[in-house]
Amino acid sequence: MSFPYHPKTTACLQFTPVHRAPHASRALADSLLGGAPGMIDLDLLVGYPRRVGQKLFNSVSLVAPDGTTVYTYDKTFLYEADETWAEEGSGFTCVEVIGLGKVGPGICMDINPYRFAAPFEDYEFATFQAQSAATILPLSMAWILPDDEPPGDSASVGTVKYWALRMRPVVEAKEDVLVIAANRTGSENVA
Repeated sequence: MSFPYHPKTTACLQFTPVHRAPHASRALADSLLGGAPGMIDLDLLVGYPRRVGQKLFNSVSLVAPDGTTVYTYDKTFLYEADETWAEEGSGFTCVEVIGLGKVGPGICMDINPYRFAAPFEDYEFATFQAQSAATILPLSMAWILPDDEPPGDSASVGTVKYWALRMRPVVEAKEDVLVIAANRTGSENVA
């Protein structure tokens, strides 16, 4: 497969959210990034806890170089830790973004079988994105290092292989698709 050259720069960042303090997390992102999207031709994907009325969502927003929000996606498949504070999003999406193509965002658990109860081979996220003809799949991840792997600076080979396996319908569609998985860094704040 060959991948099309995208003349724009796309960054996918995920800041460690401050538990029960989404405004502090957003302030940290704003202070670190400032006007970065406006300084260069940069599309920025930011993950954060989002409040809509009385509901909270685990969300990502794509911010254009001029600072406008292109889209916001709310995580569809919640992990058990998300279920304590977040609502499920309305479903997977694929958005046409000028200069990038068809973008199908996903957040962590979205690539797994729904609640780990759906058939493994349904590949719900990847099937939706393949049928939508997505060309870029930015995945905001928060996977921890497996217990059987020693800590280090490298990505978990087993985890990356699993992510690739979960993209099977996208691969079988035989179209050029760029999958970008941005995993979390650091360690869990265990009390």
